[in-house]
Amino acid sequence: MTVPADADSPLSAFDGYIQGQIDPGTVSRYADSVVCLERILLSRVLDHNGGKQSRAAQRLGITRGSLRNKL
Repeated sequence: MTVPADADSPLSAFDGYIQGQIDPGTVSRYADSVVCLERILLSRVLDHNGGKQSRAAQRLGITRGSLRNKL
């Protein structure tokens, strides 16, 4: 995957979050980062599909039930 060089890209914002997670006192870096990214992804895909969970799940490659559990 290529990370865009644009400083205003969503990945740049997420990169800032990850940088904060590298703090030596943080013990759940991976799980917290995955949850954060998943929230952003699910929200964007749902918005893009007009809130239609079935359509959003299809675009994500998961079942509607899985999507509902994640929400």
